[in-house]
Amino acid sequence: MVGNGSHIEYQGTCQAVPITLQQARFNLPFYLFPIEGADVVLGMAWLRTLGPLQADFSIPSITFQHNNEYITLRGDPNPHPTQSTFHQICHLIDTDSIASFHLLSFEPINNLPTPKDSSQNHTPTTTQFQPPHSLPLSRPHDHRIPLLPNRPPVNVKPYRYPHSQNDTMTTLIHEMLRDGTIIPSTSPFTSPVLLVRKKDGSWQFCVDYRALNAVTVKYRFPIPTIDELLDELGNATIFSKIDLRSGYHQIRVALEDTYKTIFRTFDGHYEFLVMPFGLSNAPYTFQSVRNDLLRPYLRRFMLVFFDDILIYSANRSDHILHLRLILDLLAANHFVAKLSKCVFVVDTVDYLGHVISAHGVAPDPNKIKTIMEWPRPRSLTGLRGFLRLTGVLSVAMPC
Repeated sequence: MVGNGSHIEYQGTCQAVPITLQQARFNLPFYLFPIEGADVVLGMAWLRTLGPLQADFSIPSITFQHNNEYITLRGDPNPHPTQSTFHQICHLIDTDSIASFHLLSFEPINNLPTPKDSSQNHTPTTTQFQPPHSLPLSRPHDHRIPLLPNRPPVNVKPYRYPHSQNDTMTTLIHEMLRDGTIIPSTSPFTSPVLLVRKKDGSWQFCVDYRALNAVTVKYRFPIPTIDELLDELGNATIFSKIDLRSGYHQIRVALEDTYKTIFRTFDGHYEFLVMPFGLSNAPYTFQSVRNDLLRPYLRRFMLVFFDDILIYSANRSDHILHLRLILDLLAANHFVAKLSKCVFVVDTVDYLGHVISAHGVAPDPNKIKTIMEWPRPRSLTGLRGFLRLTGVLSVAMPC
């Protein structure tokens, strides 16, 4: 069926017809139709042969891998017709089905910029690192809070906290109201609030959702193990790490469930419109969002563990392209990274408690410092205590 609703039958096929689009060569099967206006139409049948691709129709452009090389096709932004485009327009002038014409050309990978000095960290300059001041987009993976049947609303009285924290609490609430992450609420649910000191000395606003979690139906989404992820690195030599800014707050709570997130302070009652910390199913929602977004590149040149994204490549030129693909994908989906926690184009990186380099994976010295400095056990009781410290189950031994 064609654009006007009528049906036409193909008059034959041609197998493995060679077509060269600048430097890229394709061997495609062609179906012959009695139509005018275009010599060749590359549609869904051709796109399916490209595998995973990234498309940005605002440019327009598509990026895909062909013969182990990444190719980008872009629309020609030049509005002035050349001799070639004028010939095409004349060829299509008698058709009514063409609304606009775009000339696509290949951008070779060697035209991409490369870092000048391998010893320096190279940070992309992009607005996607700016702190957001509005609600994130609503997505298919908005967080939901399914409750066990026939359970009354969770209502836990607020905690007492020092008077010195009142101003800090008020400031944090005003910031969340300004950014639209919370709104006043009259829900019968309520959970207590407390402030937790961060490593940098600032305060983390936390809600104790233990009572709500006790009546929540638990998800069973598989979380990858760190060892399985690190086994995918292979012969990688160049790395970048992207850390999302308040990653949970970049995911919405489903509108029908926001009333369950209510918390109470001396300033009033509020409910979250974004996914707060402390909900039992929040890690599974967060991981599923990242997996679905980054699935075309997972374990090909990137790993994702909650809000930590690791990009790895065998050489620098490939890594620049991989990094650009991921940053563009995050920006297109309105995910914001925290620049101070990101590392770009380095040969050694800290990731999930390990130090990763071209020489392999080693434990982070800061994580095992206590174990390395532990005095040597001199009794069975001391040995068992040391094994508990290191996470190894001790076995009953004869005295």
